[in-house]
Amino acid sequence: MSSEKTHFVGVNAIVLYSLTAWPLLIGMKIHPILSEPFPLLIFGALTLCFHFMFFRWLLPPKKDALEGNTNPNIVPRGMLYYCCCVFTWSCMIDLIFYLELEGCVEGYMDFYLKNGESYFESSYGSMSLLFDFLLNMLLYLTIAFLIDNKMDCRDIVTMWGAIMIVSLATLQHGAFAGKWSTDIKPSTLMNIPYVIAPLYYLVQFCQKKRFFIGDVIRKKSTKLKIFDVIVVLISIDQFVFNLLRAHAAMGSPSNLPTAYIRNFEPYLNEPTKFGAGWPIFSLYATTPMQFLICYGLFHPGCEWTLDLSVMNVAMSVYGSSLHLLSQFHWRNPDPYRIPTESDRHLTVIVLNLIGPVMAVATCYRCFTNEGFFMSDDRRVGKNKKSQ
Repeated sequence: MSSEKTHFVGVNAIVLYSLTAWPLLIGMKIHPILSEPFPLLIFGALTLCFHFMFFRWLLPPKKDALEGNTNPNIVPRGMLYYCCCVFTWSCMIDLIFYLELEGCVEGYMDFYLKNGESYFESSYGSMSLLFDFLLNMLLYLTIAFLIDNKMDCRDIVTMWGAIMIVSLATLQHGAFAGKWSTDIKPSTLMNIPYVIAPLYYLVQFCQKKRFFIGDVIRKKSTKLKIFDVIVVLISIDQFVFNLLRAHAAMGSPSNLPTAYIRNFEPYLNEPTKFGAGWPIFSLYATTPMQFLICYGLFHPGCEWTLDLSVMNVAMSVYGSSLHLLSQFHWRNPDPYRIPTESDRHLTVIVLNLIGPVMAVATCYRCFTNEGFFMSDDRRVGKNKKSQ
């Protein structure tokens, strides 16, 4: 595999085709009926199906792509590949949507704001569109590149699945629980493929055996032992903060939650409920995940620790960044902005970044000593082969 030439044919074709999103949106205005709620849903679903079939014709599967492959995480062109192609095209739609919301272009997505997902006309919605283009599109193209070049795509697929869980969970929380809940249109159902596909491939890849390279080292250095203890202590600290913030987001009348909202993050209480989405999700998803990772750091052979560390990074970085940046967006009303005192800004930024920074450091620590997490039965088998 190392002697094969790296190529970008598939990635280039995917990027170039995604540009067709611009003329397609203009074409939507040929007849007013296409912009109505139910026709919009039907047309959107048919468009996704057409793109899927077109990409399968343009970039057909290669029958002999994986001859001699021993890594189950190297996969040929298939459903995953073509989902990434179609979703890349959708990311271009999100870019156009974001540019229109920011006033950079006009006349492309006005019909969708009226008869589609109007909740994107918020600080969180606008920033999520930008993140989808900048981050998810990069992940889709990376997965396509890895598949085309016969490389292991397990960690990137895991990262993508985790990000989509956070993205859609927090978006739908705001859409159905906030002020936009009375304006839900049928086109919201077009999110279903973006829920099913990431979850399916996340579970599928996590069930596969991880491919380990190098020696299996079970002993930890003194530095790693100290670092692991620090991870546990910070995880406990993060749990306390997430508990406080989540209770504040859920409207707890207790003194500490109300004081936190008033003095640091009024955004948690804003009427769209997007400000409450990530704090609640973080308490019930990333906090337990972090403690499971802590368990794996002290117990050799827990292979799932590596997958959880990747998921934790993806969720923490995406969720915290989107939640934090949305508070500075011009669409966030003044009463729900961080108080103007400079120390308040710094405090909120630091409190929101502790989680993702720790998640990145923990993930790096796991993968610098990944042999520690190899299960006992696989370790014995590998040692026999090496002998």
